[in-house]
Amino acid sequence: MLKVQRTRHAVQQFRTGQLKSIGHRSTKAPRPPEIPPREETYARNTVDPAKMARRKNRAVMLHALANIEQWAWDIIARYGPSHPDLPPAFFADFTKMALDESKHFSLLTARLAALSPPTPYGSLPVHAGLWESAQVTFPSLRARLAIIHLVHEARGLDVNPGTIAKFRRAGDAESVRVLETIHHDEVTHVTTGHRWFTWVCARQGVDPVETFREEVRRGWRGDLKGPFNAEDREKAGLIPAFYENLKGEMDNDAEAGLPQATVAVGYEGAMRQQADI
Repeated sequence: MLKVQRTRHAVQQFRTGQLKSIGHRSTKAPRPPEIPPREETYARNTVDPAKMARRKNRAVMLHALANIEQWAWDIIARYGPSHPDLPPAFFADFTKMALDESKHFSLLTARLAALSPPTPYGSLPVHAGLWESAQVTFPSLRARLAIIHLVHEARGLDVNPGTIAKFRRAGDAESVRVLETIHHDEVTHVTTGHRWFTWVCARQGVDPVETFREEVRRGWRGDLKGPFNAEDREKAGLIPAFYENLKGEMDNDAEAGLPQATVAVGYEGAMRQQADI
């Protein structure tokens, strides 16, 4: 919740012109940590994604979703200093995304608190698969945009409607409203990822579709799984040529230092084992 509060404050400062610099043109900008600090209780509850149990109820699913809504600032802090040509619109887009993610986290933890019995965030096991996948992209903004925003977040567009339908069948109208809000926002997040991925490709003089497929082959393991929500993907700019018949070929050398079986897990890992609710 402290991260949520600081996010709201930072975005308000940015939008009102009180945040004079975000450090991307400074030679002294601090580097973000390789692993974000987590409160000790949550750190103890972080497990290998391969060991996550099947999602058996609403609390477990909502808790898993809340866990992936907390990583949005890294793209600004990590790549800004190495890309002084990034325009203000980049930071406007990604501060909005950070604000959205903090809203999603708050909505989901509020739903967890309203369940009977209440389920505080951090009381159930979580994984850091999304962050571990992000680590693969540390050397490249282009790779980060491709893997996190156009693979992980785009996968959310595919699986969200089925999850919403399960909560609707369970009669949980409040959670349905929360998940519908999140899904709507996630379409804009994939749109943002597509916008800046194509901007980077234009600056580098490369084709965005072929370059995306190259990034996935290099930074992902296994097939991009369907079924795909082609309608919402296309709203975000992802035509089928981007993602159909595409398989990651990342080898173990590219994952140096990352735990086995944790790469390529983020949103998909939180959602692939649908809750029996």
